[in-house]
Amino acid sequence: MAEQEEGAIQIQRVWRGKASRAQTMARLEDMMLQDVDAAASRISTRSTQRPQAKAQVDLLVELPDSAGAPRVPSCNMSDFEFKNPDINTIKQKMLDIQCQASRIQVTVRDIAPAFDSAQSPAGNVVKPFAEPETHPEVTSLNVAVLGFTESSRLICSGLCRAGVGSVALFLETAEHPDNAPGQFVESLKDYRTTIQQSTLDPTKMAACNLILVCMDTPAALELTKAASEASGAPWILVHESPDSATFRFQYFLQGVLDVLEHDVVVAPTVKHLESTEAIQKLQKVVQTVNTSAQATFVGILVHSILQFWLGQPNALGYVWYSAPFNKFSTIPVSELSLIHI
Repeated sequence: MAEQEEGAIQIQRVWRGKASRAQTMARLEDMMLQDVDAAASRISTRSTQRPQAKAQVDLLVELPDSAGAPRVPSCNMSDFEFKNPDINTIKQKMLDIQCQASRIQVTVRDIAPAFDSAQSPAGNVVKPFAEPETHPEVTSLNVAVLGFTESSRLICSGLCRAGVGSVALFLETAEHPDNAPGQFVESLKDYRTTIQQSTLDPTKMAACNLILVCMDTPAALELTKAASEASGAPWILVHESPDSATFRFQYFLQGVLDVLEHDVVVAPTVKHLESTEAIQKLQKVVQTVNTSAQATFVGILVHSILQFWLGQPNALGYVWYSAPFNKFSTIPVSELSLIHI
């Protein structure tokens, strides 16, 4: 898994460079050929070193005892497993390396639209957040937060402490046990930020400058997209997996690519976390770190929102964070791409 992640990181570094598509493809092909040559050299070196090592050990064992010379301990030569290289095995290893190189090429073509800043056959790459509009104060920012989860509560609290203009908490239903949302909203009344709660309402949502989706329901997502399209306001998808202490967020407008689907850096870890056995092994770690990891993630998100509203193009537009593995994958909001086919 470590080698896969290192290779993925190298690919993304190349794609995020300033070179043209043709130069980038040439660099990647050179990297793969170098890997193949290095592997072949290692196989050749091992095949020549092993017989030499065996001969040296045979010589040591056959040396007669001499006065004052330490005797070489007797050993079973079968333990050393010196074997002549099998040509078929070498050919198979070379074929495996070539197959891996081919898979890398396919992956590169798939992720090209997400990271290539130049034109490609797939279409023109447009970056809708390349130059965020600058606002002098965060007090002009009105945020809609959908869902009543632990993350959404932390987000609301963080935005209120930062002094944004208003926060509207939208709920899927008005009925909640013990009126928990109402009590939560009341606890934030001491801040200068105006805070209110409501059921899902696309008209009210469209009146906000930014929409945060913290609930995994198709209805909420469709209402968000409709409100965003009507007002032109971006929206942020916020996702948390409590069973693995994994979190992510991304800014969206209509047609913006979902980075997670192309993120080869996190792909091995995401695949690993799909295993029930892996989740079970992580239970104790997750229970220990989940609360602090959630606070860390929300802090990064709130900081990103404030930077984005103040017109900073280096604000993070995509973050994937796995606390148990201490892994991050991030992309600035200015690099998020909208593809017109």
